[in-house]
Amino acid sequence: MGHFFQVQDDYLDCFGDPAITGKIGTDIEDNKCGWVINKALLICTPEQRQTLEEHYAKKDPESVRYENFIIMYCFYNIGFTFETL
Repeated sequence: MGHFFQVQDDYLDCFGDPAITGKIGTDIEDNKCGWVINKALLICTPEQRQTLEEHYAKKDPESVRYENFIIMYCFYNIGFTFETL
């Protein structure tokens, strides 16, 4: 149960709407080793991994937007949805 709570928390931190979740996610900027980035690193291409490594833990909004895009692209390309857990 704790594992699923953490997965959900990490997912919402990255993709959640602050108006609904009540928090602004900063896992990417804070260099957290969460479920979302670990899963993305497992499924990304070498080129995507290089981009993730270049942008992860950067404090500027442009890197955060780019990082989120690459992570979402990785998940989309394998047909992953959060509901499949």
